[in-house]
Amino acid sequence: MKKASALTDWTPEQLALGKKWAETWKLAAVDLERIKRQEIREVDTPKRWSGLIELQRLFMKAAGRE
Repeated sequence: MKKASALTDWTPEQLALGKKWAETWKLAAVDLERIKRQEIREVDTPKRWSGLIELQRLFMKAAGRE
């Protein structure tokens, strides 16, 4: 048995608006992806301090070597 489409009760105007809405988001997806990639490229990820030295100090202190 084939399931009826959820769009069966839509008017031609509603179908046209739905298609326009889908096309708008399809076009927006391209711009959103471009913006996301630009923001990723521009983010400042290098940190001056990673915490590794502090972690090593804590290990030395825990081991009684400090």
